[in-house]
Amino acid sequence: MSALINYTTIVFTTEFEMNEMIKHIDDTSKVWAPEMKKHGLKRFVCTRIWNKGDTFKLGILFEYDTKEAFEANVEYFDKHFTTLPKTKELMTLVKMEGSLTIFYLVKLISVYLCKALTILINK
Repeated sequence: MSALINYTTIVFTTEFEMNEMIKHIDDTSKVWAPEMKKHGLKRFVCTRIWNKGDTFKLGILFEYDTKEAFEANVEYFDKHFTTLPKTKELMTLVKMEGSLTIFYLVKLISVYLCKALTILINK
């Protein structure tokens, strides 16, 4: 299980624009994905979100094992993907619906749960 997940939803006005972004991600990921893996990226997924009606959404998922890997990859991605002219062009056409970063701190959560249970039992 990854320690950190970043998930972003991108909304497009047309299916053409969405498909252009998919093609751009596919074309450029051949370069940036291997480099990001060197910096600790564990998994990258781009999926179409199917909703009712004519909605055109992508879900972008990045998984990392450490906060340091996340930070290194954000810096790398910003420098080597978001600055590309095609990326800038496509991003002017989209609406960022949500971006969420989640830390899976299973050990930390279990420690807090054990402490909470101990407090409840000792009352």
